[in-house]
Amino acid sequence: MIVECNLLCEDNALSDMGIESEFWIPMIFFMKDVTFIKLTSNNEDKKHEYNKTSIYLKGESYIIDIPFKEFSKMLKEYVSNNHTL
Repeated sequence: MIVECNLLCEDNALSDMGIESEFWIPMIFFMKDVTFIKLTSNNEDKKHEYNKTSIYLKGESYIIDIPFKEFSKMLKEYVSNNHTL
């Protein structure tokens, strides 16, 4: 299964100067590469991260724009239909 979403990125140089620099870029990944997921933040003050999903692909973590409950359902359906991650 291929998943298309947006990935949260940050410009470290701007962040180091105290300037908010988070932005979204398109991303496509294979569901079979997901190791595990978690809720990124339930804090409404974190506007980019609130209720989003952190996915772990091959040892690296990424924040995607798909809400956690929605992605959790997608992952469970994938595992149920394929009997594996």
